[in-house]
Amino acid sequence: MGEPLEPARAGDVIDARALQHAVGRLVELAGAFCDAVADNTTFPEQRQILRRTHSLLNLSAWLDGGPDIALAPGQPRVTAAQVNDAIDYVMTASARCGSLAARIALIDALLDFFQDVLRGEGDAIVASARRLKDACDAGAPAGVLAGRYRLADFHTRAWEAAQYVLMPLRGLRSPDMAEIGEAVQPEGPPAAAASSTMARVASTIGTLQSANVATPQILHSTHADGPKLAALTSDDVLQLKARAPGVRVLPLVFYELTRRPMLEVAKGPGNAAAAVGTALALTVQVVRAGTAGKPVPVAGARVIAFTDFAQRAGAESLSDASGMAKLDLQPGVPLQALLVYGPAGYWGLLRRDVTLRKGETLALQPIDLGAPDFLAKLYGGASDHAGAGVTVGVIDTGVDDSHPDLVVAGGAAFVVAENDAGGAGPAAIDGDHGSHVAGIIASRAGHRRASAAWPQAYG
Repeated sequence: MGEPLEPARAGDVIDARALQHAVGRLVELAGAFCDAVADNTTFPEQRQILRRTHSLLNLSAWLDGGPDIALAPGQPRVTAAQVNDAIDYVMTASARCGSLAARIALIDALLDFFQDVLRGEGDAIVASARRLKDACDAGAPAGVLAGRYRLADFHTRAWEAAQYVLMPLRGLRSPDMAEIGEAVQPEGPPAAAASSTMARVASTIGTLQSANVATPQILHSTHADGPKLAALTSDDVLQLKARAPGVRVLPLVFYELTRRPMLEVAKGPGNAAAAVGTALALTVQVVRAGTAGKPVPVAGARVIAFTDFAQRAGAESLSDASGMAKLDLQPGVPLQALLVYGPAGYWGLLRRDVTLRKGETLALQPIDLGAPDFLAKLYGGASDHAGAGVTVGVIDTGVDDSHPDLVVAGGAAFVVAENDAGGAGPAAIDGDHGSHVAGIIASRAGHRRASAAWPQAYG
């Protein structure tokens, strides 16, 4: 759109049928971007990727078989061919992007462009096309993840189907909820030229993030007349509120887990601890106390030695089967801090201002689950049946019903990524914190095994 365009006249439109090329390219772009999940394994990165993939597929479904786009008279006359050219330009630029941040910035600019296209205002479309070209040509700084998903833009885009929790006005079950299916289930989607590709990508997203990829649908339901997770456009929300006044429509909110920070050595040339020869490497052994005082090697312990803690300079290593950890440091070098993160079942270790000698041992203390704890202090005098009949809902990463220290009496999954019969669900990414919490709730003082009968803990 470099040359001035002729002004549109009354009745001029962007032919929707001629946008089938754009529909196919959007699905292709969504599929390529979704594949990036395998290379970006952290939960924030995957969420950013899947939300954009979701948006691209929603947009393609909206355009496929949709109405012609009326152009504002007197403003530049934009054609379907020019819109198709714009997305082709983006596809070429996306293939060159070397970082996740650059690809996210590019897709956000593309979504903004189509938002203006659907309004049919030529001046805004041309301005948005120039910004899109600048994003394609400039990219984004490598290694810098884009900011949070712009929810304000997300909700103002007509084609977006955001996730909502649908609940009765009071309680958790009501006849109004049983009628929700008819209120929000969509008619059969139009046959897309790239329907097989869209189905493949949609299946991938459903497995990873339980994301919706097309306009309104029920994603999950606890009971026929119970709370439901739904994907609704802004228009769907208004229609649902009008049709079902006895139903609350609550935007889905994510709460991130609070995690213990784990220190690590800075990577790159700025690390002051230069690599040394194998013969000069500092080797230490991680052990625990064994029978008759004989030390037992501990494998899988992460040993971190900081020569300059402020700059995070130093070396780190993982202990092998014999408990040995080899650090790229000269023996006898002064350390400002020495940390050992033990494997599961061990306390960690911290020493300050130490000097390690080659072959030195670092002893870890196993976690003794039989040691008196605060739970025993509070409830040690209670009977084994104290709390019977009390039900506690655990909103967490799920409960492992195969855990050797848990006897799960029942429960249900309330996330799409985990079925009611079990499965890793969020625990596959976020860890098994839900089982830990369920054990605290249902455990009995003086007993290691916990049963969901004292009281019941559902996850």
